[in-house]
Amino acid sequence: MKISLNKIQFLLFALLLLALTGCGATSTNTAGNTALPLSAKLTAKLDWSSANKSVAKSVSNTPPPLSGVTSVRLMITGPIVPVIRQTFTHTASTMNVDVYPSDDLVVTALALDSSGNTVFEGLATHVIVTAGNITNVPPITMIPPVTKAADLRCFACHETTRDETGHNLVSSFKQSGHYTNNSWVDNSKNYPIVGTIRGTGCAGCHGPAHNDVNPAASGRCYECHNYPDSIDLKHNNPDSALGADFDARYLSIGNNNCSSCHEPHNPTYGTGYQQRKDWAKSGHGDTSSAAWTHFDFTVENSCNACHTPDGFIKALGNGWTNTDASSTTVSSVKQPLGCNACHSSNDFKNSVRTISGGYSAGMGGFGSSATNSIQYPNVGESNICIPCHASRENGASINDHKTDFTNTYFKDKDPHGLSAAAVFYGKGGFQFYTSGVRYNTYGAAGKVGRNANWSHGKLGMDNYSAVEARTAGVTLNTGNKGQCVACHLGPKANHTFSALSSARATQGTSDKNKGCYGCHNDETMTVLVNGERIIWDRLFDFFAWNFEYKADGTGPRSNPIYYLPSMYTPFWSTKALYGETKDWTKLVPNGTGPETMGAAMNLRLLAAEKGSFVHNRNFGRALIADSIVYLQKGSVGDRSVKTTNPNDIVSFTAYSTAYPSHPSVSISDLKAKLTKFDSATGKYIRR
Repeated sequence: MKISLNKIQFLLFALLLLALTGCGATSTNTAGNTALPLSAKLTAKLDWSSANKSVAKSVSNTPPPLSGVTSVRLMITGPIVPVIRQTFTHTASTMNVDVYPSDDLVVTALALDSSGNTVFEGLATHVIVTAGNITNVPPITMIPPVTKAADLRCFACHETTRDETGHNLVSSFKQSGHYTNNSWVDNSKNYPIVGTIRGTGCAGCHGPAHNDVNPAASGRCYECHNYPDSIDLKHNNPDSALGADFDARYLSIGNNNCSSCHEPHNPTYGTGYQQRKDWAKSGHGDTSSAAWTHFDFTVENSCNACHTPDGFIKALGNGWTNTDASSTTVSSVKQPLGCNACHSSNDFKNSVRTISGGYSAGMGGFGSSATNSIQYPNVGESNICIPCHASRENGASINDHKTDFTNTYFKDKDPHGLSAAAVFYGKGGFQFYTSGVRYNTYGAAGKVGRNANWSHGKLGMDNYSAVEARTAGVTLNTGNKGQCVACHLGPKANHTFSALSSARATQGTSDKNKGCYGCHNDETMTVLVNGERIIWDRLFDFFAWNFEYKADGTGPRSNPIYYLPSMYTPFWSTKALYGETKDWTKLVPNGTGPETMGAAMNLRLLAAEKGSFVHNRNFGRALIADSIVYLQKGSVGDRSVKTTNPNDIVSFTAYSTAYPSHPSVSISDLKAKLTKFDSATGKYIRR
């Protein structure tokens, strides 16, 4: 957008920008204005071998002859810590500087001529210094600077300015392709000198006179990065506003959300570089995932709070009191959950969006239309994960007495896929026993931290350590950011969100792929998880079988229900088209509509959640055992009854006869999941 100003307006505009950016006002960034102790040291050497290839390559630590270098200035910058600048003679073989401890310093070396012009320059990034120690910086390669006349004033003014990541703006920019690219032609209508080869750079993005304060928001970035669709569909799929067959894309329809994921001054290799690569491999960044592609969720009132980044941000802002307020009637095209959904700025580490006090999940509707709510425990940064993984419905919304169970489709009570929080914290599903004692044992009471009543509830709270665990002499603290962060991001902020990767990272390379904070120190996690997954898949098959067949083996039910997990509404009274189950009162003799739908809810919740057997397997087994007992007997019965025959608790005989063999899961394996042998009495009891 062209900005037109008369001379007075322009002067006022320029003064405002100077005030906002701190242009020229560098005193607050210097060492003398802070109480921080200069308790660390670094030493730097310069490698001149690439500075002037025409000179003998034997020159190493001394600038080559005839280069015009008369002095070298080191500038040390980093998030939070003040800027350090120190000048040395050009013949200094080693430069020693007192600095502030930091885990992410940038050391910039500028070789200057007698007039103070930069002749050569170099950078060392991600330098770590600790208090009381000396850090040897790898030799800094000195090369000629990229000279763009229009940018020189910008460098002089912003030499010590920080961007929103806390890093030095100029040093961040000089690490990017925008600094080195000199071939771009500005043919846009936005800025003057049309057709001039000016390169990118400060003036190329912002204009020669602060014309565009935020090029990402104005769409300026896209004037160069308008890749053909065949090259970069993930960023700009032109069909992503259409039906379910078309993928989502990273860019909004206005192509003005680049900074949602990219640090503006070093968009490729800056802050979050590895995390962006990981995120793109994750479910949150998968542009082909049904979570982002099934609809254009930007125009779906009750969906976009979790299925679009903008909807999530808006719902978070109003406390999920009205998710419809997050909707829009104008499509911004299907998008995955970008970085800006969970982070409020490009200073990713320090800008995680928060929910204070724990999340209250509305059930049986959204916002003010919810018929009840479920309060989740306060688990720090992990609170932000819960809203979209809390399930949309649970047993409480089935029992709200507002449902005609002779005429209701299951989709109206579907807990929704990937409801991990509902399972993990023991809040989801249809809980047949109302006293709470049955399910509180597995997290439903909301206790987290060291006093949690299930093992996974201890993680990520009170800086819990499992070692106390099994690795002698090693303490593996799980932090204070809650269970989701502890397990899915782990100690290395793993943005693939793979719990297995995080589990391996908790022990580094000392124990190959074993670990998970030491709790499973004697188990290989991949083998353990995959083994459990196979058993639970057959367990779900047995669960679904009970909706179709009588437990006594006399044949199919009179009014069977078929579980078809690939369908949008998964429970059908026939396998023919338009045969969705509507009457829930006929399946189980002596049963009830709420209980039958509740059993269906438990199957859907646990099977669609994908990780229920890891998140809270005891809670999951309790829901399955209770549901199958109800389906077989018409009543959930007394779970404390003990017997010498596990078939008296859950009948496996008819299913075993129909499906006697399985490559790796026996009927005995299923019995062990749903019943427990008490060695003291020699009898079995329900899980």
